[in-house]
Amino acid sequence: MQDPACGDGIKQQGEQCDKGLQNDNLGACTLACTLPVCGDTFTQPGVGEQCDDGNLLDTDTCTSACKTATCGDQIVWAGMEECDDGNQNNLDACTNGCKNPTCFDGLKNQNETATDCGGSCKPCSIAGLVINEVDYDQPGNDTAEYVEILNTTNAPISLTGVALALVNCSTNPPALYAPFTISLAGAVSINPGQYLVIAPAAFAVPGGVLKVNFAGPGDQVQNGSPDGLALVNTTTMTLLDALSYEGSCGAINIPGIGMVSIVEGMAANITDPGAGALARIPNGYDGNNLATDWVLSNTLTPGLANVP
Repeated sequence: MQDPACGDGIKQQGEQCDKGLQNDNLGACTLACTLPVCGDTFTQPGVGEQCDDGNLLDTDTCTSACKTATCGDQIVWAGMEECDDGNQNNLDACTNGCKNPTCFDGLKNQNETATDCGGSCKPCSIAGLVINEVDYDQPGNDTAEYVEILNTTNAPISLTGVALALVNCSTNPPALYAPFTISLAGAVSINPGQYLVIAPAAFAVPGGVLKVNFAGPGDQVQNGSPDGLALVNTTTMTLLDALSYEGSCGAINIPGIGMVSIVEGMAANITDPGAGALARIPNGYDGNNLATDWVLSNTLTPGLANVP
């Protein structure tokens, strides 16, 4: 497929016209095409002009010249600003100032493919079942460890065949360790936005949160350097999500699944010193990169949204 160009005979976005005559720009929309520039006598809002009378050096607004969009020009430019009252140095949102687009403004703007993601922002999150928070180490005996699962889709997901595999990454090759895999099928299904917590039987979870018990009262999840977790579906023979923590874990052979990597993107070289938990921040965000998806949070939120 030929890339759009001035002179290709097709009027593309940003062109006034295109008759296939690349070098003849004198007839505007009768003979040729012209790409938009300040001073071409055509007002092109798509490229940030308020007006254009052909006077390149005269920048008064819409009376005798053209002007490119800026924060503080009293015009709200769709996809570029949330608001603009002319106060260029006041960046509070939409009350008495203007705000230029960022990757954290809650709007789909710039070159984003969805709100605050894609383009030059972070990759957009992948919806599915995710390992969302892990507390594998506590001060003293590990009797309050947990793994939190979250459904980030907009539909219920059956838990038939879904299991959590525990991976010892200190062996060569890495291997599963007891209790090897923990079936989540007993919870039946998980609703959109619902949490499931795998924890000791005595561990309390908030109302409405699904719970699957570890086999023992504590020391069920190894403390890393490195170790890992894999969320798998043995019915469809697929790896749903994975986490290698305190370093990079090699590929693991999971029965019914085969050889899989539990390192998504770059390794998450973060350590739980005993008082916090590993958490996806923002809550549920899965950009397929452990190094940027996960942080150490000092606030434990089993069954609730993660906070930094």
